[in-house]
Amino acid sequence: MNLLKREKGFSIIICTYNGRKRLGVTLNHIINLSIPVGYDFELLIVDNRSSDLSLQFCKDFLEGLHSTIKIKYLSENKSGKAYALEKAFDNASFSHAVICDDDNWLEPNYLTIASQVLEKFPDIGILGGKSVPQFECEIPDWFPLVESAFVIGGQAKNPGYMDGINDYVWGAGMIFKMEIWDKLRSQYFSLVTGKNVEKAVGEDSELSLLARILGYGLYYQDTLVFKHFMPKERIDWKVAIKYYRGFGSTKPYYIFYKNFSKAGKKLSIIEVEREIARLIIYITKELVNRIFTFDRNDRFQLLNLNLVWCYFLEVINVFRIRKGAYKINRYLSSLHTL
Repeated sequence: MNLLKREKGFSIIICTYNGRKRLGVTLNHIINLSIPVGYDFELLIVDNRSSDLSLQFCKDFLEGLHSTIKIKYLSENKSGKAYALEKAFDNASFSHAVICDDDNWLEPNYLTIASQVLEKFPDIGILGGKSVPQFECEIPDWFPLVESAFVIGGQAKNPGYMDGINDYVWGAGMIFKMEIWDKLRSQYFSLVTGKNVEKAVGEDSELSLLARILGYGLYYQDTLVFKHFMPKERIDWKVAIKYYRGFGSTKPYYIFYKNFSKAGKKLSIIEVEREIARLIIYITKELVNRIFTFDRNDRFQLLNLNLVWCYFLEVINVFRIRKGAYKINRYLSSLHTL
């Protein structure tokens, strides 16, 4: 397999949807990044069907700063972060991509620390850092209970390899080895999750699972820090429920990835259908149990009930769940040949 030979460097990716109000500060932080010796650098900005002229704002803003960095302005007409991310990956030039959401403020030493960790541990496929919140308002008492759903805090108790079966690296601030994407694309891969407009989440977990399947490590570094701007309208219980519903709707596909990859071969139609049936039985029982043990005064139970409910709705959507299962089975069978 002949993969693209990439120069050592960082391709910083911003995927934005109506992010004009947030982008100025984010871009200022990128302009002020220290670039490690021996590394090249570029910035890719992908507009995902914005109606606020986000891309034009970025062009005007960066031209006004007389920036000399390499910039690629891209547009993705399919709604959903995963589509925008695929567009960025396909146009990135260097060895590592840095996913910077339009509300992430990277610390000046972000790339320097990343380069040090990556050179020390060359088997790292995905590297994640620590998210420090920048709140626009006082936080409610329930927020610390669910802060990780808002991508706040650390991704592990201690820095090091993330070896837990359910560990994954957040998309925000993620440093992704592009060699992985090149291998995936060589097998005509495209992301399964992150393409539902209403619940466009999950692509970070999917990439983490795939990196592991291909033999790469996931790593958390607590000195790799970015600030995460949290506007007051986002600190809302309804937003937390929306996130958990999104987690629920993508979870079945992670189960398929985990279970199918254990087989080490392409599953037969009967085997795939059996896995789907098992999932339907499992989540139906889980939903019934959650309903009968539900305590309406327990906020966390309410979140998990929403997660399980959306998990259930996704699984009983026969057309969509079958399409996803067979797609994952096909992808994994091709990856076993790499």
